[in-house]
Amino acid sequence: MKKIISLLCAAFLTVCMVQAQAQEKDKAQDDSESGWSRFALGAGFTYAGSPDSHNFYGGHLDFGVTLYRKTLFVQNRLMLRAGGLIIDDVDFSMFTISEKILIGRADEIPAAFYIYLEGGAGIYGNEDKGFFEDSPAYTFGFGGGFSLDDRERGGIYFELGYLGQKLKPKTPFGGVIVQAGYRIFF
Repeated sequence: MKKIISLLCAAFLTVCMVQAQAQEKDKAQDDSESGWSRFALGAGFTYAGSPDSHNFYGGHLDFGVTLYRKTLFVQNRLMLRAGGLIIDDVDFSMFTISEKILIGRADEIPAAFYIYLEGGAGIYGNEDKGFFEDSPAYTFGFGGGFSLDDRERGGIYFELGYLGQKLKPKTPFGGVIVQAGYRIFF
């Protein structure tokens, strides 16, 4: 009886070890297919303009998280923009913070193509108008872009889209936005 119990225990332990090794192998394959995430930090230049003499020139900083799964990636970025805003030949300074979601495709080649959607709020002012007077500025945008980088270090990116802004209830405007910059991953 002791031999049978010992044999059953040994068989049970062997089956458990084989099963654990198989699960570990499957998990390693699933992890390589399920993707990974990276933090990203970027900076660049921004131009937004419209035919009715509303122009924004400035720079931006962004911080985000990039999630990869095979060739699909999703980025969630917090964008900070600052620059000069010209409305009907009147100069303003403008600061905005917005949330930007990117969805794209990256293959083995170092180019990634994506689309994005963003929205946010900010403040603007000049010598005649204080930054916190009146109502805040609101922004909404969408577009597409591409980046030339690798998934280890980062690289350059270029975006083209539409950016709508509303400074007062009676002054909504929008136009083309062009952004270019450099992003690093860590």
